[in-house]
Amino acid sequence: MIPRRHLVALLSAALLVTCAYDAPAAPSRQDVVAAQEAMKQGTSAEKKGQWETAREAFQRAVDHNDTPDARLHLARAEAGLGHLLEAASSYRMALEAKNAPPNVKAAAKKELATVVERIPRITIKTPADFAGTVQIDSSPVSSSDLGKPVERNPGDLVVSAQADGFEPFKQTVSLPEGASKTVEVSLKPSAPVTKAEPVKVSTNDGRTRKTLAYVSLGVGGVGAIVGTVFGLSAKSTRNDLRSSCANDVCAEDQRETYDKGKQQAMFSTIGFITAGVGIGLGTVLLLTAPKKNAEADAPKASITPYVGPANIGVYGKF
Repeated sequence: MIPRRHLVALLSAALLVTCAYDAPAAPSRQDVVAAQEAMKQGTSAEKKGQWETAREAFQRAVDHNDTPDARLHLARAEAGLGHLLEAASSYRMALEAKNAPPNVKAAAKKELATVVERIPRITIKTPADFAGTVQIDSSPVSSSDLGKPVERNPGDLVVSAQADGFEPFKQTVSLPEGASKTVEVSLKPSAPVTKAEPVKVSTNDGRTRKTLAYVSLGVGGVGAIVGTVFGLSAKSTRNDLRSSCANDVCAEDQRETYDKGKQQAMFSTIGFITAGVGIGLGTVLLLTAPKKNAEADAPKASITPYVGPANIGVYGKF
């Protein structure tokens, strides 16, 4: 059995260790000086009604040395800005501080009661089978708070709700000080998503094939004309060079004529290739086009190639 005097000693040591653990660290001299300077700036701004400047100064004072007096002044600045929830929190911290002077506690208690009366409340009601999410601005509302008054700072709030299979719900609510408002969340089923059927255009009918065939034949005809025109021009240029060049050796002043002849020959080749492809494709389309009785009475398509002094092309009727 432990002697009584030893037991008392152990309990005393444990109490000392607990007190030392729970006791907050004392602020440094620099922190105390910085907090005092911030309190002076905040008090000056508070007297002028400059609540934002006062709040920033009192927050610095709390950060350096969290005293009940600094908390009291910070609460007043928050209340002046309309941040009633933050003000109430700071008032309660000043009241709960064990080292708070009686005058600070009395002021905090009185002002807290006034702030609490100013805090507005909003109740959000959802359908009985609601299984979605609700937000006030960007803050989620827990399911346990739905249907109950929820404290919020005054101002314009946006209540939004979402649930699978329903269109999103959104409503803006103006919440003045001391007000109590209710928002009924109404959800409309989402419209079913229908896929549009693709429009099919048949190109296998006889008229379409014949039209394509005539176009191909027309292009082939133009190609043949182009190939012939440039072929004849190339032949004429070659004859000129033969008469001007001895033993197939030309002078330097004939280079331009030589290059011109090469271009004419190239365009002639391209024209005949186009003619071959166009005429061949047109012939195949004409031979494979299905025949219908209704097409016998339809107007016949015609395409006529033409060559002018400045252009080459086709014209036709369908």
